[in-house]
Amino acid sequence: WQETKSLYFLHKNVSVRDATFPGFIIASPSLEPNYYFHWVRDAALVMKSLFKYLSDKEKIVFFDDYAKLVLQHQNTKTNISSLGEVKYKKDGTAYTGPWGRPQNDGPALRSLTLIEYFLYIKSNNLKYSLPDDHFYSLNPKSHAVIKKDLDYIVKVWKEKDYDLWEEVKGDHFFTKMVQAEALLQGMKVANLYGDSISAIKYESTYEEINEFLNKFFNVSQKYFFSTINWSGGHNTKTTYIDTATILAFNQIKHPYNINSNNNFKKVVDTFRNLYKINKNRNEYALGRYPEDFYFGGNPWFLLTAAAGEYIYKMVDRVNRQYKISSSQFPKDFIPGFKIPQTKQFSPEQKNQLLQALFSYGDEFLKTIQKHVDLNSGRMDEQFHRDNGYMLSAKHLTWSYSAFLSMKKARDKAQVIIQIK
Repeated sequence: WQETKSLYFLHKNVSVRDATFPGFIIASPSLEPNYYFHWVRDAALVMKSLFKYLSDKEKIVFFDDYAKLVLQHQNTKTNISSLGEVKYKKDGTAYTGPWGRPQNDGPALRSLTLIEYFLYIKSNNLKYSLPDDHFYSLNPKSHAVIKKDLDYIVKVWKEKDYDLWEEVKGDHFFTKMVQAEALLQGMKVANLYGDSISAIKYESTYEEINEFLNKFFNVSQKYFFSTINWSGGHNTKTTYIDTATILAFNQIKHPYNINSNNNFKKVVDTFRNLYKINKNRNEYALGRYPEDFYFGGNPWFLLTAAAGEYIYKMVDRVNRQYKISSSQFPKDFIPGFKIPQTKQFSPEQKNQLLQALFSYGDEFLKTIQKHVDLNSGRMDEQFHRDNGYMLSAKHLTWSYSAFLSMKKARDKAQVIIQIK
């Protein structure tokens, strides 16, 4: 029921009728606070989750409109001479008021979303309504929206920018992770076109970013700093614990390891001890970061869903692993389940682990269920850390898309559990 409602509300915020160009995705219909903008990051993530729910015919309609809008935005005059502009107004112009610029995760996520669509179309021999060079081309004068974003990543990845919460300037784990993933997937498109020069460039830059990502891991504390090399914006984070690190892992295709699982546990434990609803009601609500002061610093639907998605995806990845060791998991990783201390799990131990992981994922789902409007299925941006009532921007599009992404991951995990 919630899946149906989430899809309904998400559709209402995609290609809104009062926008000048089709494909315009509002972050929320809310005007107080004013979220009636097309955020590059939010829109890319929304389209990525929507992709899984569309028929082939619908994919072509929705994604061709989105790809045309991307071209419009890439060629729109902005406050900065780069593709790192943050958001656009419904008339197609960029928002030019004071803001944290640039935000370079947007082009990376945008290219990842379009690459998934483009490769799907090619592998299934489908025909889209746009010319081929709209997406990728060796001709520097063509549109090539995917190539433009990928080349931008290569050019700027070493530069400081603002984080996905639009508050801190520096080097960000989330941004670097999605930039690396975009280049990794971008190599496939470049090779498809015989563009070996770009493929080599994307690969070498991907390897550079991966090497740089090692700097984010705090060995003594066993979690990834959300930001390093701070150079501007709000300097309120003292711990640099941030759920953005979990969001980052959900965007990549590589298996998790002990460091990512240590990080997950550290983030979840931090919020379990921070919010009254978690301590008093035994919930698993997650916010952005412990020092957050926006609207009082509350849990977000999309972040709680992201934690559930992380665990459900782990069910699939653990199931596909031949050898499972206790060294992959920190102590007390799954509440109430003692992970066997062995170098290789037996088939029975593996099944027990899969069941425990699935149940753990459901704890985040149950938390969301407690705070959704059960009459309408509405999900806003946040819910109060003490009393659980919704607040901030109403009908946040990203809340619905995060729920849908979690649901798809759960569906896949559930099939595995039922087979076992």
